Amino acid sequence: MDRIITAFAAFAAALLTPASAASAQERVVSPPLEGFYTAHDQTVGDQSIREEIPEGETLENWTRMATTISLGSYRDWSAIDFAAMWVDQARASCPDANVFDPSAIDHNGREAALFGLMCPQSPTNGGYELFMAIVIKGDEAMHMKQFAFRYRQQREESASAVEYLQATRLCDADCLAD
Repeated sequence: MDRIITAFAAFAAALLTPASAASAQERVVSPPLEGFYTAHDQTVGDQSIREEIPEGETLENWTRMATTISLGSYRDWSAIDFAAMWVDQARASCPDANVFDPSAIDHNGREAALFGLMCPQSPTNGGYELFMAIVIKGDEAMHMKQFAFRYRQQREESASAVEYLQATRLCDADCLAD
C-alpha cells in the first residue's frame, strides 16, 4: 500500500483478498462522528474496510481515525481469538506497546471482545498512537470497530471514544445509525 495508515488498518487491508460475495444482511453501525468524513472505503468479496477521519485531514496525516472492518473469512472464529490475533500483530509492530488485553463480553446479545493498546512510537508515524477496539462476532463475518488517536488525548476524549465503541452495534441491512 502506498500510503501511511495505522499498522492495524494496514493489516486489515492486507487481509482483503478476493472471496465469495456475502449477502450483506448484517452491518456495523455507530453514531455519526461530527466533523469526520469517509476517507477510504473498500470492499472485496465478503471483506470490507472503511476509514473515517476529521475533515481537512488525510490518510497520510490524521489525528483521529474510526475504522470499521468486516471479514467474512473469520466468521467461524471466536471474538476473543480474533482480538488476540490483532493484539499479537500489534505487539509485533510495536514491541514497546502497553496492551489492554482482550476481554470477552456480551454486546447486545452477541459474542464480542474489547481491547486496545498505546504505542509510544508507532511504526507508521514515528509518534504516539492509542488504539481501542470492539470485535463483534456476526453470522456472516467478524466485525471490528476501532478508534485511534495520534496524540495524547484528554481523559474526556478517551471516554468519548469508549462510549462511541460501546454504542456500536451489529444489525441487519435495514437498521439506521443513531
